[in-house]
Amino acid sequence: MLPIGGDPARLAGQLTTAEALLGESGATPAAMARQALIIQLACLRIAGHPGWARTVIGRIAPAQRAAADAHIAATADLVALTPPKARPPWRIIPAQNLATLRADYRAAQAATGVGWSYLAAINFVESDFGRIISPSSAGARGPAGR
Repeated sequence: MLPIGGDPARLAGQLTTAEALLGESGATPAAMARQALIIQLACLRIAGHPGWARTVIGRIAPAQRAAADAHIAATADLVALTPPKARPPWRIIPAQNLATLRADYRAAQAATGVGWSYLAAINFVESDFGRIISPSSAGARGPAGR
């Protein structure tokens, strides 16, 4: 994870640098992607502290100020459109041992005709191999939905 500033001064410095590097020609795609990510994360940090926006913008170098201001405003608008959701009632437990998981997948394959590796992939995506325990909005039960 990229270290993003925890105060307006550091955020302003990171935004100034990232905006300047994005404006240069000849930057590699990887360097551009990194700077774009820094801008996104810095703007999200600022959106989490609405009082910081004006302070940060005031500290950004004049040549990068308009771009940074537009990014900060756009991020604030996106955050306003997506209100936080209540935390779901879930918990993380240790996964079953490998032999038990394989036996479950092979039994499910025999019962359904669906390949065990496909079932394992679904179990991984849905519950990290049974480690994430939560109520299912679809009424699922068993190792993947408990």
